[in-house]
Amino acid sequence: MYNYYSSGDPVFMEDDTIPSVLTGVFHWPTLHWTWPFIDLNITAEAYSWQKQETHKGVEPVAGTLKGGWGFYCWVEVLLGQPCFFKYSASEASVMVADGTITNNPVFHCAGTQMDNPDATINDIYMALAKYVPAVSSPIGKSRALKNDIRNYNLNSADYKNGWGRNHNVYFQSWMHSDMKDMAYFYVCPLYLELISKGGME
Repeated sequence: MYNYYSSGDPVFMEDDTIPSVLTGVFHWPTLHWTWPFIDLNITAEAYSWQKQETHKGVEPVAGTLKGGWGFYCWVEVLLGQPCFFKYSASEASVMVADGTITNNPVFHCAGTQMDNPDATINDIYMALAKYVPAVSSPIGKSRALKNDIRNYNLNSADYKNGWGRNHNVYFQSWMHSDMKDMAYFYVCPLYLELISKGGME
């Protein structure tokens, strides 16, 4: 097994706090002597992996409104008036500690594959991908294997035959999907290595 990753991939960037939808999107304008005189760099891909995981269940643009971190709400009638209740993070922590969370889920899952007792294996895979948030770092930006010689950073000069892009923000980083998006001339070292390591000569 080999792990090819890119330390320069903006999709897998992580912020120290939970990013907002616009974290890393806009950069201060820079002035030029040539057209366009004002250049506002927009990098919508920045932190997108972290956003999709931290926004699951609470925000629909980068995440979803079901599953994830969206706490379950319910209505109870008190003194003849409907009152809305919602689990808090502290209540959820107590339920984890005493084990009651296994029978009383605190996250909103109605209408998803997680709410289906007859879910197929494909439904389970979909639920894991769409509604269950990751709590670890993304695998695509760092070493993953204990055997260090089998971890390969695509952002190093070893996998670039020159480079056909000088991004305003990320400069000559190996970005998401560059394996297919960059011309073969620039990424041929990777393909030649894959052919060799995969025994596909």
